[in-house]
Amino acid sequence: MPRRKADPSIGKRAFEEAYTLADTLPAVSRLLGADRKLLYSWHHGSTPEIFYLLKLYELGADLMYILTGTRVTQILI
Repeated sequence: MPRRKADPSIGKRAFEEAYTLADTLPAVSRLLGADRKLLYSWHHGSTPEIFYLLKLYELGADLMYILTGTRVTQILI
């Protein structure tokens, strides 16, 4: 079975959620223990590794939104 390509919007949503955790890119980088170039790659469509998705979740990001594009609050209503 051929491997499916990841949705490029996952990276963009991860970048968006990361920015809700801190107001500057250096601060977001420190929180995640990630290089700013990695965060920029998400913004340009790269999919984050599971380690960073879990870290975002632990810091309070909406993981459901990152993965599906639907906020948890929308699902619960």
